Amino acid sequence: MNRNTVFMYIAVSLVMLVPVPGRLYYGIPVIVVLNLLMVLTTLFSKFMDFMKFYSLKPMSILLLMVGITIFFRQLLILYSPVTALTMGFILYMPTIAALMLGRFFDNRGMHLKVALIGNMKESAFFSIYAFIFFLLRDIVGYGTISFPVPSGIVKLELPTLSYFSPFTFWASIPGALVLSGLLLAALSFIRKYCGILERSAELRQEGQNDN
Repeated sequence: MNRNTVFMYIAVSLVMLVPVPGRLYYGIPVIVVLNLLMVLTTLFSKFMDFMKFYSLKPMSILLLMVGITIFFRQLLILYSPVTALTMGFILYMPTIAALMLGRFFDNRGMHLKVALIGNMKESAFFSIYAFIFFLLRDIVGYGTISFPVPSGIVKLELPTLSYFSPFTFWASIPGALVLSGLLLAALSFIRKYCGILERSAELRQEGQNDN
């Protein structure tokens, strides 16, 4: 994970993760709408390039993303009105996150498959990071694992010490800031370690080929 990626993840976390209440059942809709935005906007972006609507592309993409979010919110209202009502404008935050993570405006010469794989790979990695983030806040902060259902929320109670103040801190916004920093540091270390292993394997392969 290079420095630019770390800065991007920090920005996306501040926009998309930190404002969301510390429950997994609030995080699941956010993750779903992010991936929906990424795949549909990538396809639409390549369609605009195919039609050579270059000047209309930026505004059209923004309108599409807002439209997708509104449509998803209506579906969420039908499925779980309590979740949609509680989240409010937070459900629109993945639109900004998708613009930061995706390559929609500078992929004119890129093949559709390459653009789609690249954007969805970035989205999938961030979704895993976001899921771990929401799951840890839910478990440590509240001692539960929660899921959205039509009736509201299902909570799986866990035997934790979440009622003590050191643990409820992680359910707060300051706790979310600290947790996002710790997760980013861990992910950066993992990516760096995997890169070292990959590079070592390539060097060994090159050495074997030379021999």
